[in-house]
Amino acid sequence: MTPPTDRPDRRVTDTRQRLINTTLELIDAHGRQEVTLTGVARACGVTTPACYKHFPSKTSLFNAAVRQLSSNLGEQAEQQLQDDPVESLLAIGMILINLAADHPHLFEFNQLSPEAVAALDDPVEVHPLLATTRHEVERLAARERADPERLQLIIWSCLQGYTRLIAVGAASADPDFIRAALHTVITIGDHS
Repeated sequence: MTPPTDRPDRRVTDTRQRLINTTLELIDAHGRQEVTLTGVARACGVTTPACYKHFPSKTSLFNAAVRQLSSNLGEQAEQQLQDDPVESLLAIGMILINLAADHPHLFEFNQLSPEAVAALDDPVEVHPLLATTRHEVERLAARERADPERLQLIIWSCLQGYTRLIAVGAASADPDFIRAALHTVITIGDHS
């Protein structure tokens, strides 16, 4: 008899991660609305009941997927951080712009899905990209002596709006534009 261990079964962990990765791939290809638990199971080569073993509902699977996506984006953002918080925010803006331009369904899922909106309540655990953005806004607000909450709302709205226009094809990615827009919204935050 093998003694019990505290380590999780690797097969369970691998299957769980495959389900999350496949969910993100399907969302990228077809959009959130088209993804079903049965479709994810089929694409992973497992049964639908096997999905339920790892995720009690489609919502719990989507919550795990939005955490994974935001964590990946948050890691990219962490690698781009600069001494100047404005430059860090521009780098974060470019990450969002590239996501919107190259993967509009994933952008929508990460920024505007019910799972992403619910993640706003706990950005550190659930939405690392937003947590990194908030940290950089707080650094900028301290430097500019601005209200960090107001500045966060202004900057996040600017990034959300512009990248949403890119995602739907109404605008093209222009790093110079986002730089000018962020500098403008920062000065708006100064007059609060």
